Amino acid sequence: MIKIISKNTIYRLAILFAIIYVAQLMGYDMLRRLIYFPDTNVTKIDKEYLKARDFESFENRGYLRRHQEPEVVYMIFHGNAGHAAHRLYITEGLINEKAVLYLAEYPGYGERDGKPTEETLFQAALSDLKELQKEFPETPVILIGESLGSGVACWLSSQVMVSKLILISPFTSLVDVGKHHYFFLPVEALVPDRFESDLALANTGAHHASSLLVIHGTKDEVVPFSLGEKLYKSYAGPKKHVFLEGYGHNDLPWDQSDSALWQELKAFIK
Repeated sequence: MIKIISKNTIYRLAILFAIIYVAQLMGYDMLRRLIYFPDTNVTKIDKEYLKARDFESFENRGYLRRHQEPEVVYMIFHGNAGHAAHRLYITEGLINEKAVLYLAEYPGYGERDGKPTEETLFQAALSDLKELQKEFPETPVILIGESLGSGVACWLSSQVMVSKLILISPFTSLVDVGKHHYFFLPVEALVPDRFESDLALANTGAHHASSLLVIHGTKDEVVPFSLGEKLYKSYAGPKKHVFLEGYGHNDLPWDQSDSALWQELKAFIK
């Protein structure tokens, strides 16, 4: 029996192919403008804040705060907007640690040359880690990834051995985030950079078994809490979570030194 395709189905398929065709005409560079929002203006005030906290430029890769006798190296990967100097708040509770603090910058962001893509972010992170290991050999490394940076941190943890992995507002993949916000579009065919953290984390668990901490606000309006929870549950290695009831994507209590966020984070580190 031959099944006749309805006019509505043909119409929907035509729209789908038209969207994909237009997206291809636009090119991946145009589509990436919906993912990356770099700020290349590192202001005088930004530099003063960095200097006041003893951060200095690390070969224009990012910003580094050295320690003469470090017990750990923290690599911090920020979200998709702004630049690394905007994330000093993540370092505030770590300033008094015997630690090297590195605010990693992405290609095309801040003072770093290049163009942001999934591949350039990954390779920049790997290159930065190798340079840090040259200067601080055999010092344990803890990765901290925020939002998009959680995707970078997950990938890096699948490539090299790290001590701990801290993910803030993470996702399973960028495709899954896109499907949540644009359920009416063929996101799978449109997203040029996928940041498949679930696959990377599975590889981390299989080969490196880093300790994992996931921090996520339950009311996150940008990266659905359900995706962070799913990523956490999928990890087979040692893990802990801090699910912050009522908090969104951009209002996590970094400025409260006694908040559950900082208490649990410091306990996890120690």
